[in-house]
Amino acid sequence: MVYNKKTNALESVKESDIEPITGRFIFDPNTVRIEDGCFRENNKITTASLPQNICALGSNIFDGARKLSVLEMPDSVESAGDNLAKNCTSLKKVLLSNSLKKLGNNSFSGCINLNSIYLPTSIKELGENVFENCSLLTDLSFSSDSLIKKIPPYAFEGCINQKKIKLPKSINVIGKCAYKDNISIEELDFENTNIKVIDSLAFENCKNLKKVVLPSSLEFMGDCVYQGCDLFTLEFKSAGTFITFDTLKDVNIKQIILPEFTSTNSDLFKILSKTTNSLICIRKPKLSINNFENALNNNYNNEPINRNL
Repeated sequence: MVYNKKTNALESVKESDIEPITGRFIFDPNTVRIEDGCFRENNKITTASLPQNICALGSNIFDGARKLSVLEMPDSVESAGDNLAKNCTSLKKVLLSNSLKKLGNNSFSGCINLNSIYLPTSIKELGENVFENCSLLTDLSFSSDSLIKKIPPYAFEGCINQKKIKLPKSINVIGKCAYKDNISIEELDFENTNIKVIDSLAFENCKNLKKVVLPSSLEFMGDCVYQGCDLFTLEFKSAGTFITFDTLKDVNIKQIILPEFTSTNSDLFKILSKTTNSLICIRKPKLSINNFENALNNNYNNEPINRNL
Protein backbone atom coordinates (compact mmCIF):
# COMPACT_ATOMS: atom_id res chain seq x y z
CA MET A 1 0.00 0.00 0.00
CA VAL A 2 1.15 3.50 -0.80
CA TYR A 3 -0.46 6.32 1.21
CA ASN A 4 0.54 9.96 0.90
CA LYS A 5 0.26 11.52 4.34
CA LYS A 6 0.82 15.04 3.01
CA THR A 7 -2.19 14.91 0.74
CA ASN A 8 -4.12 12.17 2.59
CA ALA A 9 -4.39 10.34 -0.72
CA LEU A 10 -4.40 6.58 -1.20
CA GLU A 11 -2.18 5.98 -4.22
CA SER A 12 -1.99 2.21 -4.68
CA VAL A 13 -3.11 -1.01 -3.04
CA LYS A 14 -1.77 -4.52 -3.59
CA GLU A 15 -3.80 -7.69 -3.39
CA SER A 16 -1.79 -8.63 -0.28
CA ASP A 17 -3.22 -5.51 1.44
CA ILE A 18 -6.75 -6.94 1.32
CA GLU A 19 -8.02 -8.87 4.34
CA PRO A 20 -8.15 -12.49 3.16
CA ILE A 21 -11.28 -13.53 5.09
CA THR A 22 -13.55 -10.48 4.64
CA GLY A 23 -12.22 -9.28 1.29
CA ARG A 24 -12.13 -5.74 2.64
CA PHE A 25 -9.48 -3.05 2.67
CA ILE A 26 -9.03 -1.05 5.87
CA PHE A 27 -8.89 2.61 4.87
CA ASP A 28 -7.09 5.27 6.84
CA PRO A 29 -10.00 7.36 8.23
CA ASN A 30 -8.22 10.57 7.14
CA THR A 31 -8.22 9.58 3.45
CA VAL A 32 -9.74 12.32 1.26
CA ARG A 33 -8.81 11.02 -2.17
CA ILE A 34 -8.21 7.72 -3.94
CA GLU A 35 -5.82 8.08 -6.86
CA ASP A 36 -6.15 6.67 -10.39
CA GLY A 37 -6.13 2.90 -10.73
CA CYS A 38 -5.70 2.29 -7.01
CA PHE A 39 -7.59 -1.05 -6.98
CA ARG A 40 -7.37 -1.72 -10.71
CA GLU A 41 -7.55 -5.48 -11.49
CA ASN A 42 -7.33 -6.23 -7.80
CA ASN A 43 -8.97 -9.65 -7.57
CA LYS A 44 -8.95 -9.93 -3.79
CA ILE A 45 -11.23 -7.04 -2.81
CA THR A 46 -14.92 -8.02 -2.57
CA THR A 47 -16.39 -5.13 -0.56
CA ALA A 48 -15.49 -1.45 -0.80
CA SER A 49 -17.10 0.70 1.88
CA LEU A 50 -15.35 4.03 1.46
CA PRO A 51 -14.59 6.12 4.59
CA GLN A 52 -16.56 9.24 5.46
CA ASN A 53 -13.91 11.84 4.60
CA ILE A 54 -13.30 10.85 0.96
CA CYS A 55 -14.36 13.57 -1.45
CA ALA A 56 -12.65 12.59 -4.74
CA LEU A 57 -12.15 9.37 -6.67
CA GLY A 58 -9.72 9.23 -9.59
CA SER A 59 -10.13 7.27 -12.81
CA ASN A 60 -10.05 3.46 -13.13
CA ILE A 61 -10.30 3.04 -9.34
CA PHE A 62 -11.85 -0.45 -9.42
CA ASP A 63 -11.51 -1.16 -13.15
CA GLY A 64 -11.33 -4.92 -13.64
CA ALA A 65 -11.68 -5.80 -9.93
CA ARG A 66 -13.68 -8.86 -10.89
CA LYS A 67 -14.56 -10.07 -7.38
CA LEU A 68 -15.86 -6.73 -6.10
CA SER A 69 -19.54 -7.25 -5.23
CA VAL A 70 -20.34 -4.22 -3.04
CA LEU A 71 -19.45 -0.55 -3.58
CA GLU A 72 -20.66 2.01 -1.04
CA MET A 73 -19.84 5.72 -1.19
CA PRO A 74 -20.30 8.17 1.67
CA ASP A 75 -22.07 11.43 0.89
CA SER A 76 -18.74 13.25 1.10
CA VAL A 77 -17.78 12.00 -2.39
CA GLU A 78 -18.31 14.80 -4.94
CA SER A 79 -16.36 13.57 -7.96
CA ALA A 80 -15.33 10.32 -9.62
CA GLY A 81 -13.30 9.77 -12.77
CA ASP A 82 -13.96 7.54 -15.77
CA ASN A 83 -14.06 3.72 -15.60
CA LEU A 84 -14.92 3.78 -11.90
CA ALA A 85 -16.02 0.14 -11.69
CA LYS A 86 -15.71 -0.95 -15.30
CA ASN A 87 -15.78 -4.73 -15.81
CA CYS A 88 -16.44 -5.46 -12.15
CA THR A 89 -18.29 -8.60 -13.19
CA SER A 90 -19.34 -9.60 -9.66
CA LEU A 91 -20.71 -6.19 -8.66
CA LYS A 92 -24.31 -6.45 -7.40
CA LYS A 93 -24.79 -3.60 -4.92
CA VAL A 94 -23.94 0.07 -5.50
CA LEU A 95 -24.74 2.97 -3.18
CA LEU A 96 -23.84 6.31 -4.74
CA SER A 97 -23.03 9.48 -2.85
CA ASN A 98 -25.78 12.08 -2.55
CA SER A 99 -23.13 14.69 -3.38
CA LEU A 100 -21.78 13.05 -6.54
CA LYS A 101 -22.15 15.38 -9.53
CA LYS A 102 -21.24 13.11 -12.44
CA LEU A 103 -20.85 9.47 -13.39
CA GLY A 104 -17.95 9.36 -15.84
CA ASN A 105 -17.51 7.40 -19.06
CA ASN A 106 -17.76 3.60 -18.66
CA SER A 107 -18.40 3.94 -14.91
CA PHE A 108 -20.22 0.60 -14.69
CA SER A 109 -19.70 -0.73 -18.19
CA GLY A 110 -19.49 -4.52 -18.23
CA CYS A 111 -20.94 -4.99 -14.72
CA ILE A 112 -22.90 -8.00 -15.88
CA ASN A 113 -24.38 -8.84 -12.46
CA LEU A 114 -25.57 -5.34 -11.54
CA ASN A 115 -29.36 -5.56 -11.21
CA SER A 116 -30.43 -2.18 -9.85
CA ILE A 117 -29.10 1.29 -9.11
CA TYR A 118 -30.49 4.63 -7.93
CA LEU A 119 -29.22 7.92 -9.35
CA PRO A 120 -29.49 10.65 -6.69
CA THR A 121 -30.54 14.24 -7.36
CA SER A 122 -26.97 15.49 -7.11
CA ILE A 123 -25.96 13.78 -10.37
CA LYS A 124 -26.22 16.24 -13.25
CA GLU A 125 -24.36 14.35 -15.96
CA LEU A 126 -23.82 10.80 -17.18
CA GLY A 127 -20.79 9.81 -19.23
CA GLU A 128 -20.80 7.77 -22.43
CA ASN A 129 -21.16 3.99 -22.12
CA VAL A 130 -21.93 4.49 -18.44
CA PHE A 131 -23.96 1.25 -18.08
CA GLU A 132 -23.02 -0.45 -21.34
CA ASN A 133 -23.48 -4.23 -21.31
CA CYS A 134 -24.99 -4.35 -17.83
CA SER A 135 -26.94 -7.35 -19.04
CA LEU A 136 -28.90 -7.98 -15.81
CA LEU A 137 -29.80 -4.33 -15.15
CA THR A 138 -33.59 -4.15 -14.79
CA ASP A 139 -34.17 -1.37 -12.27
CA LEU A 140 -32.60 2.01 -12.98
CA SER A 141 -34.21 4.74 -10.89
CA PHE A 142 -33.83 8.48 -11.37
CA SER A 143 -34.56 10.95 -8.61
CA SER A 144 -38.00 12.54 -9.02
CA ASP A 145 -36.31 15.96 -9.25
CA SER A 146 -33.40 14.77 -11.39
CA LEU A 147 -31.21 17.38 -13.10
CA ILE A 148 -29.79 15.04 -15.76
CA LYS A 149 -30.45 16.50 -19.21
CA LYS A 150 -29.01 13.89 -21.53
CA ILE A 151 -28.89 10.13 -21.93
CA PRO A 152 -25.41 9.95 -23.49
CA PRO A 153 -24.29 7.80 -26.44
CA TYR A 154 -24.16 4.06 -25.76
CA ALA A 155 -25.29 4.63 -22.17
CA PHE A 156 -27.44 1.48 -22.00
CA GLU A 157 -26.26 -0.43 -25.05
CA GLY A 158 -26.55 -4.15 -24.42
CA CYS A 159 -28.74 -3.81 -21.31
CA ILE A 160 -30.80 -6.70 -22.62
CA ASN A 161 -33.09 -7.12 -19.60
CA GLN A 162 -34.22 -3.53 -19.15
CA LYS A 163 -37.95 -3.86 -19.87
CA LYS A 164 -39.13 -0.39 -18.90
CA ILE A 165 -37.64 3.01 -19.57
CA LYS A 166 -38.98 5.78 -17.37
CA LEU A 167 -37.18 9.07 -17.91
CA PRO A 168 -37.42 12.18 -15.72
CA LYS A 169 -38.75 15.43 -17.17
CA SER A 170 -35.24 16.89 -17.07
CA ILE A 171 -34.10 14.71 -20.00
CA ASN A 172 -33.92 16.66 -23.28
CA VAL A 173 -31.67 14.43 -25.39
CA ILE A 174 -31.34 10.71 -26.04
CA GLY A 175 -27.91 10.13 -27.55
CA LYS A 176 -26.61 7.91 -30.33
CA CYS A 177 -27.08 4.17 -29.74
CA ALA A 178 -28.21 4.94 -26.18
CA TYR A 179 -30.43 1.84 -25.93
CA LYS A 180 -28.98 -0.24 -28.75
CA ASP A 181 -29.57 -4.00 -28.60
CA ASN A 182 -32.06 -3.80 -25.74
CA ILE A 183 -34.17 -6.79 -26.70
CA SER A 184 -36.57 -6.64 -23.72
CA ILE A 185 -38.19 -3.27 -24.40
CA GLU A 186 -41.69 -3.68 -25.87
CA GLU A 187 -43.09 -0.17 -25.48
CA LEU A 188 -41.74 3.37 -25.21
CA ASP A 189 -44.18 5.95 -23.90
CA PHE A 190 -42.48 9.33 -23.92
CA GLU A 191 -45.67 11.40 -24.06
CA ASN A 192 -45.13 13.03 -20.66
CA THR A 193 -41.43 13.74 -21.12
CA ASN A 194 -39.60 16.83 -22.38
CA ILE A 195 -37.38 15.08 -24.90
CA LYS A 196 -36.33 17.39 -27.73
CA VAL A 197 -33.79 15.27 -29.61
CA ILE A 198 -33.48 11.55 -30.30
CA ASP A 199 -30.15 10.91 -31.98
CA SER A 200 -29.19 8.37 -34.63
CA LEU A 201 -29.56 4.64 -33.91
CA ALA A 202 -30.86 5.37 -30.41
CA PHE A 203 -33.00 2.21 -30.37
CA GLU A 204 -31.18 0.12 -32.95
CA ASN A 205 -31.96 -3.61 -32.81
CA CYS A 206 -34.54 -3.34 -30.04
CA LYS A 207 -36.14 -6.32 -31.71
CA ASN A 208 -39.18 -6.70 -29.44
CA LEU A 209 -40.15 -3.03 -29.52
CA LYS A 210 -43.73 -2.75 -30.79
CA LYS A 211 -45.08 0.66 -29.79
CA VAL A 212 -43.52 4.10 -29.53
CA VAL A 213 -45.32 7.27 -28.42
CA LEU A 214 -43.24 10.39 -28.99
CA PRO A 215 -43.65 13.61 -26.96
CA SER A 216 -45.03 16.89 -28.24
CA SER A 217 -41.71 18.48 -27.23
CA LEU A 218 -39.75 16.43 -29.79
CA GLU A 219 -37.96 18.66 -32.30
CA PHE A 220 -35.63 16.28 -34.12
CA MET A 221 -34.97 12.58 -34.76
CA GLY A 222 -31.70 11.51 -36.36
CA ASP A 223 -30.93 8.75 -38.86
CA CYS A 224 -31.93 5.10 -38.43
CA VAL A 225 -33.36 5.64 -34.95
CA TYR A 226 -35.25 2.32 -34.94
CA GLN A 227 -33.04 0.36 -37.33
CA GLY A 228 -33.62 -3.38 -37.03
CA CYS A 229 -36.93 -2.97 -35.16
CA ASP A 230 -40.36 -4.29 -36.13
CA LEU A 231 -42.86 -1.73 -34.85
CA PHE A 232 -46.62 -1.98 -34.87
CA THR A 233 -47.25 1.68 -34.00
CA LEU A 234 -45.22 4.87 -34.07
CA GLU A 235 -47.15 7.88 -32.83
CA PHE A 236 -46.12 11.51 -33.19
CA LYS A 237 -47.58 14.11 -30.84
CA SER A 238 -46.23 17.07 -32.81
CA ALA A 239 -46.46 17.73 -36.53
CA GLY A 240 -43.48 20.03 -36.12
CA THR A 241 -41.01 17.23 -35.40
CA PHE A 242 -38.21 17.29 -37.97
CA ILE A 243 -37.03 13.95 -39.34
CA THR A 244 -34.48 13.12 -41.99
CA PHE A 245 -35.02 10.96 -45.05
CA ASP A 246 -33.14 8.20 -43.18
CA THR A 247 -34.85 8.49 -39.78
CA LEU A 248 -37.02 5.44 -40.46
CA LYS A 249 -34.53 3.54 -42.58
CA ASP A 250 -34.36 -0.25 -42.16
CA VAL A 251 -37.37 -0.50 -39.84
CA ASN A 252 -40.78 -2.12 -40.35
CA ILE A 253 -43.73 -0.05 -39.10
CA LYS A 254 -47.34 -1.09 -39.64
CA GLN A 255 -48.92 2.25 -38.80
CA ILE A 256 -47.80 5.79 -38.11
CA ILE A 257 -50.18 8.06 -36.21
CA LEU A 258 -49.95 11.82 -36.62
CA PRO A 259 -51.60 14.43 -34.38
CA GLU A 260 -54.89 16.08 -35.25
CA PHE A 261 -54.79 18.93 -37.76
CA THR A 262 -51.56 17.65 -39.34
CA SER A 263 -51.40 19.01 -42.86
CA THR A 264 -50.60 16.72 -45.76
CA ASN A 265 -48.38 19.58 -46.93
CA SER A 266 -46.27 19.51 -43.76
CA ASP A 267 -42.64 18.47 -44.03
CA LEU A 268 -43.27 15.60 -41.61
CA PHE A 269 -46.09 14.14 -43.71
CA LYS A 270 -44.18 14.58 -46.97
CA ILE A 271 -41.03 12.86 -45.70
CA LEU A 272 -43.02 10.01 -44.17
CA SER A 273 -44.91 9.53 -47.42
CA LYS A 274 -41.69 9.31 -49.40
CA THR A 275 -39.66 7.15 -47.03
CA THR A 276 -42.07 4.58 -45.63
CA ASN A 277 -44.74 2.17 -46.84
CA SER A 278 -46.53 2.30 -43.49
CA LEU A 279 -50.18 3.20 -43.10
CA ILE A 280 -50.21 6.89 -42.13
CA CYS A 281 -53.17 8.00 -40.01
CA ILE A 282 -54.09 11.50 -38.85
CA ARG A 283 -56.08 11.66 -35.64
CA LYS A 284 -59.48 13.30 -35.87
CA PRO A 285 -60.05 16.33 -33.61
CA LYS A 286 -61.49 15.45 -30.23
CA LEU A 287 -64.96 16.82 -29.60
CA SER A 288 -65.79 18.64 -26.41
CA ILE A 289 -68.94 17.48 -24.61
CA ASN A 290 -70.93 20.46 -25.92
CA ASN A 291 -69.70 19.95 -29.46
CA PHE A 292 -70.32 16.24 -29.16
CA GLU A 293 -73.97 16.81 -28.17
CA ASN A 294 -74.42 19.34 -30.96
CA ALA A 295 -72.97 16.90 -33.40
CA LEU A 296 -75.43 14.26 -32.26
CA ASN A 297 -78.35 16.66 -32.71
CA ASN A 298 -77.14 17.69 -36.14
CA ASN A 299 -76.04 14.34 -37.41
CA TYR A 300 -78.15 14.57 -40.55
CA ASN A 301 -76.35 11.71 -42.24
CA ASN A 302 -76.80 9.39 -39.24
CA GLU A 303 -73.09 8.55 -39.34
CA PRO A 304 -71.63 7.06 -36.15
CA ILE A 305 -69.72 9.56 -34.03
CA ASN A 306 -67.09 8.41 -31.55
CA ARG A 307 -66.28 10.73 -28.69
CA ASN A 308 -62.85 9.16 -28.34
CA LEU A 309 -61.62 9.63 -31.88
